[in-house]
Formats: sequence, structure tokens, C-alpha cells
Amino acid sequence: DLAVRGLRSARKHKIPLQIQVVAMRSTIHDLQDMVSFAAEEGVNGLTILQMLPLGEGVKLHEQEGLTDDELRGIVFKLVIPEQLRLRIRYRKDAGGVMVIRADSYVYRNDNKDLSIIRLREVNRGEDLHINDPTNSSA
Repeated sequence: DLAVRGLRSARKHKIPLQIQVVAMRSTIHDLQDMVSFAAEEGVNGLTILQMLPLGEGVKLHEQEGLTDDELRGIVFKLVIPEQLRLRIRYRKDAGGVMVIRADSYVYRNDNKDLSIIRLREVNRGEDLHINDPTNSSA
């Protein structure tokens, strides 16, 4: 799998890694496996993201979306290895966030988290530079 090969290559070059996974009703049963995988691969952290009603999420949100309380209850039942930093990103915290997805493009949520924009492709290290000082993550 391309994402796993990329993760292992980055780790080999001592690049700090974090995995982000979107929690949905149909995938919550896989969260413990994802926690175990992240720990086994030696990543620095795992962030469980609440599914947002953006893009394809608009169609899926009604049947796949989780409330903050539902997500919190699921995550608190997970067995988290001591060396793995785990965090939850709730919807209220998602505005303005930038991410690099497996398709190698940088995306950014608007500040109210009502839309998402594809910004640029990442082909080399320089592409990771953030030109907008209002962004805190990429």
C-alpha cells in the first residue's frame, strides 16, 4: 500500500510522523487496530478526526457522523500504548486546519469548517513550506 510505504520511508529518514484517521460509524470497529498499527510502526502520534460534512462527507454525514459524546466514549475505551500520543479533533476545532492527504495534495478547511480547498501538490520538501502565517498545521 502506497501510504504505508510512504510512512516507512519517512520513518527511515527520521521524519516525525503522525497518522490521522477519520472516525465514522462504519469504521469505529477498526480504531483499536489503527492504534496498534500506529504504535507498531513507531509513529509519533495518532489523531482521530471527527468526520466533517465537507466534500463527500456531506452525503455521508447523516448516517456515518458521530456526535462529540459518541466519539469521546469510543476513544476512551481504546487501549493506548504508552509511547503513542493520541488526540481527538472535534468538529469545533477543525476550522483552518491544513492536511496532506494520501493523494499527495495539501488541503485546508475554511475557518468555519464549512468547506475544504485543495491547495497544492507535495512533490518535494519545499512544498511543505507554509506561506500563510495564520495556518498552524500542515
